Amino acid sequence: MSGPPGWQLALPPAPGEVVIRKREDDGFAGTGLDALLRAARAAEWSPGDEIVIAPSAADVVFRPPGAPC
Repeated sequence: MSGPPGWQLALPPAPGEVVIRKREDDGFAGTGLDALLRAARAAEWSPGDEIVIAPSAADVVFRPPGAPC
């Protein structure tokens, strides 16, 4: 996996786990996540089945009101 300097996963993905890098504010836009879930037939999963979608920290700068840009 690649990313900017200093970026890395805390734990490497386990065998069989899928990591999707998103580049938009939408988790589905341009990621292939929709096709992956459809291929896995996610709509047919039972209540005991699991899927975990974990968001990561965003590169966002928060400025207090009145602060210069």
